[in-house]
Order: sequence, then structure tokens, then C-alpha cells
Amino acid sequence: MKRLLITALLLILLTGCGYKGGAGFNNWSTYDKVVTAATIVTKVIDIGQTRHIYNNPNYYEKNPIIDTWFNSKNKSSAYIVGTEALVLIGVDYVSPSWRSALLTGNFITSTVCVLHNNQIGIKWEW
Repeated sequence: MKRLLITALLLILLTGCGYKGGAGFNNWSTYDKVVTAATIVTKVIDIGQTRHIYNNPNYYEKNPIIDTWFNSKNKSSAYIVGTEALVLIGVDYVSPSWRSALLTGNFITSTVCVLHNNQIGIKWEW
């Protein structure tokens, strides 16, 4: 499972280079690339925290999509990786100014979720 997650995260990093269409990751600004890398780090932490939730009966998943349809460690991890890949593909098709705004919003949202989880005692585990 670890190998699958690492492979999926590497694919997310290469999303802009691996398909035709959009601006292509190589044409993104340095700011966009840094924010994307930071967001991917927060997503990895979020995956670890979500996996901790499933291993700990004191916590429960509050995201209704994950809790209803992807209610296992592996399914929720795949959901988080998949949605992030779709976000990165989608923002590649918008203008650079919108791309920066959307990536920044994505980073802030991810960071707030991870910090909130940490604040209520959710740890990180595989």
C-alpha cells in the first residue's frame, strides 16, 4: 500500500507534464509550483491523519463523501489522491492569475484541515 501511495503522489507531481492540454506544469510560475508542492505535503499529512481516524475509535470522519462512499483507509487515501490530481489538471486550464488564486485557496483549505485535525489530537500514521 505504501508503494501505491508513493507512486500516486509522484504522479500528482508530474500531472502537468504527463498529459496534453492546458498550459503544462513546466509553464506554471514558480509561485504556483511551490504552492502545489506545499499542498501535496499537506495532502500526504491529511492521508495519514485520515488513516489514523480509521484506526482510532475515539474519532470519526466528518467529511460526508469520504464517510459515506470511501469509508476505509485505502479508499479514502485513493479519494484524496484522485481529487487532488483532478484539481491540478483542472487548474492547468485556467488563466495564470486564476490558477494562482485557486492553488492558494486549495493550499489554505488543506492546511486548515490538517491543523484542525492536529489540534484535536489526530495523529499521523500509515
